[in-house]
Amino acid sequence: MYRRSRNPPLPPALSLPSELTARIFTIYRDEEDVAAEKRATHSRSGAGLGPNPALLVLLAICSAWRTIAFDTATLWSTISFGFAWFNARSPAKRQAMLEFWIFNSKDALLDVQFYLIPVPIALTALYRDEQAAYDTWLSCFAALRATAHRWRSCRTIGSDFPRVDEPRPLLPITITGWQALPPPSNAATPTYPETEPFDTDFTSLAELHINDSWNRGRTSGGRFIESILQRCTNLHRLRIRMNPGIALGALSSEQWSRITTLHLDELPVGLAVYALQSAPCVEYLTFSSRKVDEITDNIRANASSYTVPVPLDSLVTLRLATEADLGLLAHITTPRLTRLELGERLLVAAHTQLERFTLRSRFSLEELYIGSTAMSSVQGIITTVHSFLRQLTLVASEISSAELAEFVGEIASSPGFLPNLERLHLEDVLICVDLALVSQMLLHRRARFKDLTLVFGQGASVRLFGLAQAMRVFDQLHLAGMRIRLVGLEETGQGTSAQPAGKSLSEHAEALAAKFYERLTHCTLDS
Repeated sequence: MYRRSRNPPLPPALSLPSELTARIFTIYRDEEDVAAEKRATHSRSGAGLGPNPALLVLLAICSAWRTIAFDTATLWSTISFGFAWFNARSPAKRQAMLEFWIFNSKDALLDVQFYLIPVPIALTALYRDEQAAYDTWLSCFAALRATAHRWRSCRTIGSDFPRVDEPRPLLPITITGWQALPPPSNAATPTYPETEPFDTDFTSLAELHINDSWNRGRTSGGRFIESILQRCTNLHRLRIRMNPGIALGALSSEQWSRITTLHLDELPVGLAVYALQSAPCVEYLTFSSRKVDEITDNIRANASSYTVPVPLDSLVTLRLATEADLGLLAHITTPRLTRLELGERLLVAAHTQLERFTLRSRFSLEELYIGSTAMSSVQGIITTVHSFLRQLTLVASEISSAELAEFVGEIASSPGFLPNLERLHLEDVLICVDLALVSQMLLHRRARFKDLTLVFGQGASVRLFGLAQAMRVFDQLHLAGMRIRLVGLEETGQGTSAQPAGKSLSEHAEALAAKFYERLTHCTLDS
């Protein structure tokens, strides 16, 4: 009666629109790129960095996926590699793979990453192949250099690389001690041809990372980096890590005026101030400090020599990683600052530095983020800048239940404390939380409050007494438009199950908790 179709239905993976499939491929590629970068970081040699082989797996699935992959030029736009990646038995195959990536990227803008550190060769038997690997690297780099006008972002890791005008041999380096080893007596000393300078302007390059963390500030490859810096005509985002001698003097004043995002990682305060004097239009700044005595004498700087604070009139976001980084606040003024991010384990005296900074800059801070810090320090910092705060984010891993209850109670009972607060985010909560008290705070502040987020960590719990009342309040506020998110709570099992304070779960408490979770999951709970 019924005739069987000769054409079987398409698998779900082939029935999706091509645009959606290409998007899924891009997400898959990005996840594999992150995993490969982590492997390369832990290997301390960059051996894991190279064109992503995960894309080759997609090509082998079927002709439909292969067509979509080849038609999506942006899928091939991320290219990262290191010298160690070419130190293989067949460097010609590595070169062919890189050229394959460049060809498939067509005219798409490229995100390029270089691992420029000499290869830590553990086995001296590989030394005889170093010349061939280096020659292959030069050929590959020449192919990639031809696409310089399409570079959207560039990240260089390490600068201990042959200069453009001073080629030198790369000696094997031990992985543990990072000491240069002499070549074996029976091996010929390799010779390296000169690398050609860039002759193309980086018209599309908007983001540049200079990471010299492996070389601890030695700038032997400075001129190589400068050949990139001097031709960046549209650079907006710059990150410098442990290499102040390269970029600070390479960019012109016109180039500095275009930079809006600046990351200064592990630099002395004095050199950071020197850089900020050249960047008047920076809007987003992150800074982490480094002791001056860890860098060479020729680039020493003393922060005390800067008596007049540097005006950063365009800065709106400032991020400081540690307690020591607060020393930068004494040397800058930021009248337009609206967001401040502070690191963890701040001391009680941190609010004193922040208070002086606030009085000098006279900004109206609207967003504050504080890492894992004792409540005594948190309270002092918030008191200093609380008047205009609209959003407060705290990592609450070092805050006790009593301290959190007191803090929430002060918000509820003191209209003058955080009067403009609209969003409160508590992350990594590891304690027992009284949601009834939290609900009362929301009722008192419901005229302005818009968002409450509690992210519970392993071992956190909620107090069962008053849960029914809290549930009704949450429902009422949710219907009124307030966003309430409790992330990480579990109904039963290990970790964050609800437990009453001071006694075991009774049948009544279990039923109440189940009802609470059911209602909250339906309305407001993100798990």
